[in-house]
Amino acid sequence: MIRINKLTKFFLAYLGLTAFSIPAFAHQHSISGEHQQFVNSMLSSANNANAAILKDRVKLLALDAQYQKSHALSSSETKWLKNLAAEYKAPSTNFNNHATWVELEKRVDVIPPSLALGQSIQESGWGSSYLARDAHNYFGQECGSSRSCYGHTHYRYFGSETAAVQAYMHNLNSNNAYRSVRDTRYAERTQHQKPNSLAMANGLTHYSILKGRYISTIKSVIKNYNLQKYDTNLGNA
Repeated sequence: MIRINKLTKFFLAYLGLTAFSIPAFAHQHSISGEHQQFVNSMLSSANNANAAILKDRVKLLALDAQYQKSHALSSSETKWLKNLAAEYKAPSTNFNNHATWVELEKRVDVIPPSLALGQSIQESGWGSSYLARDAHNYFGQECGSSRSCYGHTHYRYFGSETAAVQAYMHNLNSNNAYRSVRDTRYAERTQHQKPNSLAMANGLTHYSILKGRYISTIKSVIKNYNLQKYDTNLGNA
């Protein structure tokens, strides 16, 4: 067994780097009252963020269906689509090309709450890390030059849990590093299946330096705590 001294544990907790330590949840199957509070709060934020995404997705799919019939878009519809493409960092706004619609529909879609819960539990230690408590950073998200960093760290500061969840979902939906996550979800949609967090987790290779070990850990957390039972509001589109 690998032992981690108290000082190391302190800095891991301070920076919210529990994903870089040995998985702490592999043999547990019940959620305590305190941990359930974290799950309930994170679930609420995830469902709210997904509801906003689904609203845009429903409109996007309706416009796609309309365009396939009429090959016409109004100026306001075109503007909305271009703004959506910019928000999700889609590579093209040429809506004469069906591939543009497909790529945007891959990006504008929900993140299963069980995946968000699994990653936030592992990254923040059920919300107990200093990074989570002081900076509302539950997913180990790093900051760029134009974003607010937490103290002298390279990790983002968020004003609320809601903002952190929204940024996390936007990251998975727009970052090229997670194309495989989106491809898996899109394939499930085309087969009239709801997005599966365990399958999508296979695309998280670039989320952690632990790569495959990180993926295995997240999948174990999801399965051991039966988190997929919370995936009830994923839409039908």
